[in-house]
Amino acid sequence: MQVAASVGFNPQQIPSAPTQIRNIYERNLLKFEEAWTMQQRTQQMKQQASGSVGMPAVPGQGVPQRIGQLPPGQHMQTGQPPQMQQPHVQTPIKQITPGMPQANVNGFSTPQPPRMNQQQPNAGPGHVRNNLSRSVDARQMSGEFPVQSPASTGKGGNISVQPPPSQQTDGAHANGTANLPFPGPFSSDPDEYAPCSREMPDHFYGGFDLESLRKLGNDLEKWRPEIPQPQELGNIDIHALTKSIQCGIHGEVRLALDTLGSITRAAEYMPTLSIDLRACDDLVESLIDCAEEQVDLLAEKADPVSDEIDLTSYEDVIRSCRLEAMSLRKPHIFGDTDYELEHAADRLLAITTILRNFSFMEVNQGVLADEIVIKFLCGVIRSLGTHENLLRAPRNTLDFMKDVIILLSNVAGSIEIPGREQALCLLQFLLAFAPSPAPSLTTERVVFSSYEPSIHPYLPHAIDSLAKLLARDEPNRTHYKVIFAADATASPPFELLTRTFGLAVSPIPDQNKESRPANLPSFVEARKALLMQGLLAADIIAQLAPGYESGVTRAWLSSGEGFAQNLFRLIRTLCSQAEPAPRVGGNARTQPREDMDILYIINCGVSTLRRLGEKARDPNNPASIPPNALPTRESLFGALQSLKSPKWTLLLNQLSTYAGLES
Repeated sequence: MQVAASVGFNPQQIPSAPTQIRNIYERNLLKFEEAWTMQQRTQQMKQQASGSVGMPAVPGQGVPQRIGQLPPGQHMQTGQPPQMQQPHVQTPIKQITPGMPQANVNGFSTPQPPRMNQQQPNAGPGHVRNNLSRSVDARQMSGEFPVQSPASTGKGGNISVQPPPSQQTDGAHANGTANLPFPGPFSSDPDEYAPCSREMPDHFYGGFDLESLRKLGNDLEKWRPEIPQPQELGNIDIHALTKSIQCGIHGEVRLALDTLGSITRAAEYMPTLSIDLRACDDLVESLIDCAEEQVDLLAEKADPVSDEIDLTSYEDVIRSCRLEAMSLRKPHIFGDTDYELEHAADRLLAITTILRNFSFMEVNQGVLADEIVIKFLCGVIRSLGTHENLLRAPRNTLDFMKDVIILLSNVAGSIEIPGREQALCLLQFLLAFAPSPAPSLTTERVVFSSYEPSIHPYLPHAIDSLAKLLARDEPNRTHYKVIFAADATASPPFELLTRTFGLAVSPIPDQNKESRPANLPSFVEARKALLMQGLLAADIIAQLAPGYESGVTRAWLSSGEGFAQNLFRLIRTLCSQAEPAPRVGGNARTQPREDMDILYIINCGVSTLRRLGEKARDPNNPASIPPNALPTRESLFGALQSLKSPKWTLLLNQLSTYAGLES
């Protein structure tokens, strides 16, 4: 109890502390102290025995306990070194005299400087062994037969070899303790513990270089021979791969999916591996059937949460993936339910990745826009939005969303939506990539969140898909017209229409808040394609918006972040670039040409503002539109004074209509 109290353990609070300390002592220190005590006793007994025999001790000289005996009948000549028998060598004992320091730490004696051997001239024949022992150099004996460590006392027949002084000095210099005697800082004060330490570099974590471990792991993962490289596959039989997918055997399905995934990915830089789906019989149908089996298995084991589609936004999925990456993941046992579900999700993601890779070839886009593929994608989206944790992990959900949004962006121009349900599923999926928070009419003022490239890397694909789906008159636009008309009776009303319009106008830059360095292209130049598709979708949605009775378009024009002002400012900036000034003295070929993309953005932006202004203005109350949503007369004329060509007449009329200046 006293020992426990001395190290800081209160026996009243921790009654088991004395017992635990005693157990630790018996397990770690007791045997060591017993061995050390036994060695000390043995040394004392041998010293007494050597003194009783009559062997005088020379100060500073080690006396070996036993040397090899001469064979019978053989005499030793003067100056001849004794022949020592190695198996009989034991640890020598140094007598402790008043002239020798008694520095003993952990069983090792401090090395002493060698001294000259002193011969006794009157030594008779009876002292041959004593003379022989004195003729051996004390330093050599101390180097070959050092005092054993207490830990090796119980091991008979072992010889403890101590390195020569030169190696000890080199080791001391290497450790930065050249001025300290061996074995280092422990010999200065045996009662004080001085731990060895080293300086940790900044890229070390807990003493380990994790960066080198990461590189090693990446190399092992890269060169692990799991799947042959595309150039090592030889002749690829598409018909055999199709039959492997149809058979349903897990090993065959995995081999087929791995092979198709490898060659479709390698087709980007190896054109000889490109696959034309028009000549592949029922390959796409086999992939869809296999994927539907995996979806049914996953949906059967997942818990349904609602009847309406409620997809997690892309930003929330990213946050969940980061939390998952920081947590430990328990591997599932082979053959159990979780193992089967995890591999079912992997097979589904492999199929969506293969379909995405196929869509990069223009000849395959018509095949992938077929009704069977669109219905399959919409079915997976519905299951994902109505079941909790359908794909078993957030990273799987993220991979599925990235594959499908790129697939839709590639084939949306060829899609004819088969029904209203599929149109709603695709729209809900596209809205999952919109910036957060989503705009709502229930708040005091509508706020459209802006596009951040670092946060929303897949928003351009979503806007591109939306514009392509809405641009087709029949049957796509008819389906969405019915969906938005039915949104008027929802709770809250026109929420879906407002979110769709917010997705379309999110790329419009706010030049008052956002700035670009001089060495980077302008916002318009960097987002030119995105602005073209976004304003096209916004113009179509403005056509589908309700009249002034609902107040929806009026709320859009008077949004909190100033959508109308930002769009008009963008148009005014582009108008100054629409007609480049001709160069003096140059020929026709060197004259700057009009940028048709800028003209397209101006026309779509002006058309959007005009349509919103027409539907927001009450015929009986010309002042129904908030003044901050309309440009002033001076800013309007100042922006359009450079447009002197007759082709801008229609544009001027539309802007005048929006600003309420029409005659």
